[in-house]
Amino acid sequence: MRTAIGRACRHAGVPAFSPHSLRRRRGSLLEKQGRSLAEIGAALGDTKIITAEHYIFALGDYREVDRVRLLR
Repeated sequence: MRTAIGRACRHAGVPAFSPHSLRRRRGSLLEKQGRSLAEIGAALGDTKIITAEHYIFALGDYREVDRVRLLR
């Protein structure tokens, strides 16, 4: 999984992310959008709110990947 994600990041021209860092980034982006910890936990597949809190951290760059351009 890690190798496939790294390869996909290289092909897309974006920084390489590990599965764990992608999970943390997703949680942080959801928090930035104003989602509750319960919603973030559900989106990350967690049942405990404390786990969702663990995956939220400050980002220096809140831009998301342009999925349409990436999939072309």
